[in-house]
Amino acid sequence: MELILISLLLIALTILIFFLYALSKLFSPSHNTPLPPGPTPIPIIGNLLHLLDGQPHCLFANLAKVYGPIMSLKLGLTTAIVVSSPQIAREVLQKKDAFFSARSVPDSMRAYNHHDASMFFLPSTSPLWRRNRTICATNLFSVRSLQTTREIRAQKAYDIIQFFHERAGHPICIGEIIFAGMLNIISNVLFSQDVVDINSKSRQEFKELIKESINENLKPNVSDSFPFLRFLDLQGRRQNAAHYNRRYYKFFNVIIDARLQYRSSNGKNYGDFLDSLLDLFEESKITRQEIQVLLTVIYLISFNTGYINFRYILTACHLGVLIKFHNINCILAFIKCKKFPQQEIFGAGSETTSVTVEWAMGELLHNPVAMAKAQVEVREAFALQTLAEPDIINLSYLQAVIKEVLRLHPPGPLLLHKAVEAGIDLVGYRVPKGAQVVVNAWAIGRDQHVWNEPNAFMPERFLAKQISFQERDFEFIPFGFGKKICPGLPFAVRVVPFVLALMLAEFDWMLPDGMEPKDVNVTEKFTSVLELAVPLRVVPVPVCN
Repeated sequence: MELILISLLLIALTILIFFLYALSKLFSPSHNTPLPPGPTPIPIIGNLLHLLDGQPHCLFANLAKVYGPIMSLKLGLTTAIVVSSPQIAREVLQKKDAFFSARSVPDSMRAYNHHDASMFFLPSTSPLWRRNRTICATNLFSVRSLQTTREIRAQKAYDIIQFFHERAGHPICIGEIIFAGMLNIISNVLFSQDVVDINSKSRQEFKELIKESINENLKPNVSDSFPFLRFLDLQGRRQNAAHYNRRYYKFFNVIIDARLQYRSSNGKNYGDFLDSLLDLFEESKITRQEIQVLLTVIYLISFNTGYINFRYILTACHLGVLIKFHNINCILAFIKCKKFPQQEIFGAGSETTSVTVEWAMGELLHNPVAMAKAQVEVREAFALQTLAEPDIINLSYLQAVIKEVLRLHPPGPLLLHKAVEAGIDLVGYRVPKGAQVVVNAWAIGRDQHVWNEPNAFMPERFLAKQISFQERDFEFIPFGFGKKICPGLPFAVRVVPFVLALMLAEFDWMLPDGMEPKDVNVTEKFTSVLELAVPLRVVPVPVCN
């Protein structure tokens, strides 16, 4: 009976989609300026079948070799403009930044109207976006604020190192440990307390909440490719998102209540980011709900820059698989989010900060010569003094390693924006209002016209040429560019190399189970971020001083 009802529902939806598609074609205005070239879309489903059997960033790069550095795709009824060259990326992210200053809102993020207060989704023209961005820039990511919290970050980084000492000689999954440690670094900067006990299997609630909510937001949602179905919430994604939002707000409410009580009882504060927000709250310049949303967004941005927007791309890939196998079991798998034939639902993702450290260790273990160079540089520096975070900038080879990792494996390989006006001209092509504009940072980082041996791990290339994280030639944009650049960039470029330097100074890193460097798997998996296909397991061996 369930199969019959689902079949009838899908038939009715198919007829409705075809009818609306025909109407949109009948009444859509004609244009003299063409869309960018691209594969011919099939009515209703568009180019979903072109997104099979591969990972989106790679599929887009391969299609760009056929259709050029700017192309158009139809992901269901959603238009996507994909950019794969530094020159056109400059047009999108710098010259015409104001026209592409928004992000599309996945349907699940509309729960509790979360998108209306979220710095991540608000366009850069929004007064609320400018206010929240200013709050973060002034009280969290400014040079003064980063200097104030430097000792806190160092202390929490050494907690990670202490954990490795306690597990010395035993194989560990390095990504999980770095993730937990990064959670505590962020939480202490925000509100001066740990949220995870690295040494215990208990006190992991907040870590699990983040992973569960990210996993939920990575599940495909048909409403994102066919927006007119949103009101039905067919797969319950918006309802599930509301559940996780409630848990986030409850978690932060406890912290806010405790801090307000402390401020009232003691007449003083901690001087951290939460106190800055509560100062604004007491001046009626920000609401309590806005504080909750801002704290949630900062956590998700810090660990998973861009993951929510990948929903559009991931949903398109899943729909392509659904169409390919067109059987009732596959349809049920899509609706219930179980496994598809020959393809598994993209799982819960790793995190931008911790995954960068994990990629760096993976590439160094895979390339022993580079590992030796990095260890010699770091240990010589540590032999002279106990290095602090500001000293790491002088470790040129270590900095080159980080940049090379981000060139090859940018955590957010696809930078997603949305056209906010109609008829925008982009290098002679028309970009419709509301179109997804996808800058393939992964493809740009491997452009053979820009990079020598683009697929090779060669940190030396960043020693020969000084390239910044905000590269104005747009050959290297792992954090994006312009108004929508990752706000956590100043944090990441301090914490990631510092943690990596401590790990290389304190330990030799062995591979378990008789593995050799060539056995380290450095293939990629596209989830919430670009992570290692196989989590890295290593054995920390303390260095004898």
